[in-house]
Amino acid sequence: MGTGEVQLQLLNTLGQVVLKRTLQPRAGTVREQLDLTHLPTGVYSVRVFTKQGTVVKRLVRE
Repeated sequence: MGTGEVQLQLLNTLGQVVLKRTLQPRAGTVREQLDLTHLPTGVYSVRVFTKQGTVVKRLVRE
């Protein structure tokens, strides 16, 4: 991970990475719209890795 880069991973319920992105923050903020139309409905985990730490959030695709 380079300076200031943010890594985003989307995992399915089996823990498999189904989407991976490397993002560049602007003014300390990252904003990204994800196209999930190719994924089946269900519960996913979004993991965001930064130099400051990792955040994990739950995402429900209906």
